[in-house]
Order: sequence, then C-alpha cells, then structure tokens
Amino acid sequence: MPLLIVSDPKTGKSQKVELEDARMSPLLGKRIGEVVEGSVAGLQGKLLKITGGTDKDGVPMRPDVHGSAKAFIILSGGVGYKAANKGERKRKLVRGNIVSAESKFLNLMVVEETKSLKKTEKVLKVKKAKRLARAKEASEAEKPSKAEEAKKPKKTGKAAKAVKAEKPKKAAKKSPKTKTTKEEEAK
Repeated sequence: MPLLIVSDPKTGKSQKVELEDARMSPLLGKRIGEVVEGSVAGLQGKLLKITGGTDKDGVPMRPDVHGSAKAFIILSGGVGYKAANKGERKRKLVRGNIVSAESKFLNLMVVEETKSLKKTEKVLKVKKAKRLARAKEASEAEKPSKAEEAKKPKKTGKAAKAVKAEKPKKAAKKSPKTKTTKEEEAK
C-alpha cells in the first residue's frame, strides 16, 4: 500500500495518508514538481505538489533522472548521496522522476488551499495552459521564422537533384606561358 506524506508549509506539520493500490492511479505517470488535486489524498480543496519519494526498496526518486526506472548515476551531492569530503563523487542507485507502480512513499506539499472544487479545477487548467504556452514559445524559438524560410529557395524533384549533383567549379589557372605571350603582344 503506497503511503503519501503530505506537508503543509504554513503550519509546519505533515500527515501520513495510506492509499489503496486502486486509488493510486491518478498519481501514476506524474513527475516530480507537478501539481495534483488534493482529493487523491483525501484533502478536498487543496492542491498538492509532488516533491519526491522512494520505492519499495528505499531507492530515492531524483528530479533530474528521467523516466521511472532505476539507474546507477555518479553523484556529488543532492538527493540520494551526501559527500563526506569536498569534491567526492560516487555511483549510486536512484529512481527516475516519474511516479510508477513501484513507488512506495510519495512526498507531497500543499501549494494552495481553495474553498471549492470548481476553483481547484480552474486553477489546474490555468496552470496547464501556462505550461503549454511556455512549451509552445520554446518550440517556436527553435524554428526559423517565416521570413527566413521565404528567403531560402525551395527546390524539389529534378531541380533539387541537379543542385546536389552539381559541384562548384574551380577557377581555371593560367599558365605562365599565357602571361608571357600576352605581355609580348602588348609590347
């Protein structure tokens, strides 16, 4: 049975909530840092942020490891390893940042308290829209602008093949004999 540890930064208290495996499904596939509804943990009207967790073996989840599988990575500090000496690094076993069926403990933090479920849904939709807008802006920044695309000639079919096959011509070198004959003619 998965265990949720829900922390409230306003009060400084935390509470444990046991979930049945069937009630865990809304959390599966979520990443560390994502916001979920509090109704998952029996806290209606609250928004909860996933801050971390461990699996059944005690292997911690790291936000910088993608996926939900276990991986051996070299760590110099942070979640899963505390260096004894400055500059020390060690290969440690950690789990990815996505909640999976193997997750045993999940750490959650109360982000917002709302009075109604409709308001909670609205806040979630707004946050999702902002996240999608940021992703769209990032993808547009990578693409060339329409003006740049218009400048590039588009060739298809035989013309494109002819351009690929055509090699740049080298400038013809003049032999020294040609120069002397022209100089002689000028005299």
